[in-house]
Amino acid sequence: MGQYEPILVQHPIQPKTKDEVRALADQVIDQIIGKLLKHKVQQAA
Repeated sequence: MGQYEPILVQHPIQPKTKDEVRALADQVIDQIIGKLLKHKVQQAA
């Protein structure tokens, strides 16, 4: 498995509601997909 740079989200997460955690995920989903796709392209090269 390749090395990934971390994607940070606001903490603490524990006291947040499910909707608040989903909102945090929505804020970073594009970054996550971008890193995964970039890694996949690098593996294919």
